[in-house]
Amino acid sequence: MRIGILGAGNVGQSLGKGLAKSGHQILISSRTPHSGKYDLWKHEVGNSGDIASFAEAAQFGEVIISALPWAHMKEVIETIEPVYLKNKTVIDVSNAVHFDNGPRLLLTNTSAGEIVQSILPESHVVKTLNTVSDKIMVNPRY
Repeated sequence: MRIGILGAGNVGQSLGKGLAKSGHQILISSRTPHSGKYDLWKHEVGNSGDIASFAEAAQFGEVIISALPWAHMKEVIETIEPVYLKNKTVIDVSNAVHFDNGPRLLLTNTSAGEIVQSILPESHVVKTLNTVSDKIMVNPRY
């Protein structure tokens, strides 16, 4: 399966590496995909993965994983052509946390998953994995 991952931080890279090892084709994305800071990740996944822009990852993936920081999620998603995400399953692993003046949960009358769904009305949003460490998301062993 082709999986596009929005975000190339610890979570995006961990999921990408684990899913590539499981045989999937992975395209993770970043604001600076060609900066060289993802060379180690690319080496670790070999031909199963690469890094590109957010729009390219969204267009590439049959399934999309949103591993974006909450503070930037809406902004990043709005840079992507809606057609690239239309009718796709978007797995959201984010937490609605702000880090100004220390970590704080977003307090609203709705869930973070519902907020993401409202940003992506033509996608099928699945909220999951946000309660476990990126070290065990792909292949948990207890």
